[in-house]
Amino acid sequence: MIIVEGPDGSGKSTLANTLSKQLGWPVHRNSGPPRDVAELFERVDRYRGLPEKTVCDRHAGLSELVYGPIIRGTRHPINPSDILPRITLSYCRPPFEVIKASHMVKDSDPALHLKLLEERIDRIVETYDRLMAGWGTLAHDYRFYDFTKGDFKL
Repeated sequence: MIIVEGPDGSGKSTLANTLSKQLGWPVHRNSGPPRDVAELFERVDRYRGLPEKTVCDRHAGLSELVYGPIIRGTRHPINPSDILPRITLSYCRPPFEVIKASHMVKDSDPALHLKLLEERIDRIVETYDRLMAGWGTLAHDYRFYDFTKGDFKL
């Protein structure tokens, strides 16, 4: 399984689609912010049931460790070490200015989420950078991706 993670506007969907075409694997897309903890755990359980050959455009258990505290003021007890050793993790991280200008609004994005995202994008990117430094050491394989520098290589 390949999980493509990173802040909104960092190129996750583009990379997930590229990997899907190159590998012939399906893409599993995250469906926006979870409404509550029960939904979050349902999503994490769904990931466990996905085929091994799947590209995930974000993982609810990982992204919530960033967005939960910063956007929703919530924390949850999911341990990334339960997820990461079995997967390839790709961190999408173009320059900060690109991230700020690149977020595409989705139907699943509540208005409050979008407002807080705009106000707190600096903290989101800083948190991802810090967490990815540790998560990269836990993953089976770790790749860094900046779409402004060219194609991703498998």
